Amino acid sequence: VLVVDLEKLNPYITNNAVMFELFRPFGITSPVLGDLMNIISGQTGSAIMTGSHRIIKNRDELIINEISAKQQISWNYNTAGELSGSPVISSVREVMLTGSYRIPAAGNIACLDMEKITFPLTIRNWQYGDYFYPLGMQHRKKLSDFFTGIKASLITKENTLVLVSGSKIAWVVGKRIDDRFKVTDKTTRVLEIIMKHRH
Repeated sequence: VLVVDLEKLNPYITNNAVMFELFRPFGITSPVLGDLMNIISGQTGSAIMTGSHRIIKNRDELIINEISAKQQISWNYNTAGELSGSPVISSVREVMLTGSYRIPAAGNIACLDMEKITFPLTIRNWQYGDYFYPLGMQHRKKLSDFFTGIKASLITKENTLVLVSGSKIAWVVGKRIDDRFKVTDKTTRVLEIIMKHRH
């Protein structure tokens, strides 16, 4: 655990180049430097998670914790069958779309257009800088902003995984699918993924 005194950091806060060099060892990249600045100027409890560290504001300091390898998740699946063996997935099935099929409303179920899926699929921790097109929206949204919008707790944010197809997030697991992968009237095959309930 590393504790950074914000008063001592203050002279450098407006210098992006210095801030980037100071925080680069903790997984901060150029695109998320602005998010770090928001944490510094934000309320106690504001936090950012990089691929390797968690940075939390606590009054007049930043607390930097390394995320253990056990907490870092990145699983690759070459087929739908392999995906069904994931520790966080209950079942996966490919459904030929007929008039009788109805998309389940449950939040732990994702129904994706199979034709839009690119294998391998990856399930990993979400990262600052990640974005997707939430179902029903035509514009992209940073996941950090999405979590703010749904008032997600710090624990929820830390435990949220994403399903990635190619370079695109297809599903914020258990929360929302990406609009680019939704089932439409032109869809013929659906990939139905059911998430296990996580405690």
